[in-house]
Amino acid sequence: MTTLSGGLFASHSFRIYNGGTLRIREKPVTCLCSAGFNPSSGKAIFEVPGNTFSYMLLGYNNGSTTVEMLVNNVMTNGAVEVGGNGGSAGGANDIGNGTHTLDIHCTTQRCATVAVCPRGVLTGEYPAMLEVYEGRPDNPAKAKYVVIGKVEGGVGFHLCGAGTLTLTNRAFTSCGDLVVSKGVMEFAHNATWLNGTNVTVTGSGTLKLNAGDRFDGKKAVLHLGADADSWKIDIPAGQTQKFDAAFDATGKQLPGGFYGNAASGASRTRYAAHFPHNGVVYVRQRGMQIIFR
Repeated sequence: MTTLSGGLFASHSFRIYNGGTLRIREKPVTCLCSAGFNPSSGKAIFEVPGNTFSYMLLGYNNGSTTVEMLVNNVMTNGAVEVGGNGGSAGGANDIGNGTHTLDIHCTTQRCATVAVCPRGVLTGEYPAMLEVYEGRPDNPAKAKYVVIGKVEGGVGFHLCGAGTLTLTNRAFTSCGDLVVSKGVMEFAHNATWLNGTNVTVTGSGTLKLNAGDRFDGKKAVLHLGADADSWKIDIPAGQTQKFDAAFDATGKQLPGGFYGNAASGASRTRYAAHFPHNGVVYVRQRGMQIIFR
């Protein structure tokens, strides 16, 4: 293992080859070129916050890579791509062999954009959170984020910037929380998030589901933003997403029933303006609860 504790400014790409392990501690690293931080094979362990990368790319070559983040806010900015070829921030490019893992443990990390490609794994212990806060400043057309690889453990997503975060083609196994406060968090092509509990839609965020039952209606809990905000839940007509419970912006538990717009036939239309299509949310009818502490 090699330890880097004096900081580093790299004018070109910063890479790890041949299966080595690099431990970064005490002072952060800066790498602003387009190639950014690219551990082609081997392992990097970050123990210091405030590192600055234009890009963090796990993959590209045939070796397997792992990046561990042990403190909050390891990155100050930049794109993250796990298991791709450097062009996947708006797609799902995938080359070579090996597995590429980003393990953020139980921390909160921020990035400008994210792609988890088919050979990529994003993991961490609950309540780990990856915050996606803006599109690629150098390429606004890439304000789209694709998650097609594995998301495991207890890591969740908070989309807090413009653009679309698409979870697609997979039953994701993470039990992490999902939050959308800006932009669009989209479920596509049979993607599900069945182990998670908390789903929050607030601010100007949109939760877009291509069908019902993307979450486990027996345990998933929905948290809604203020009535006056512009958040949306976009579900196609004829589809129902069930939740075990729901809460308004003040933390007050909502009564059970079907929520949607008037055209959907929902019995509860308090949030009608927040349902652009005619799908509905069903909140389980709950009787009296006795809580022991």
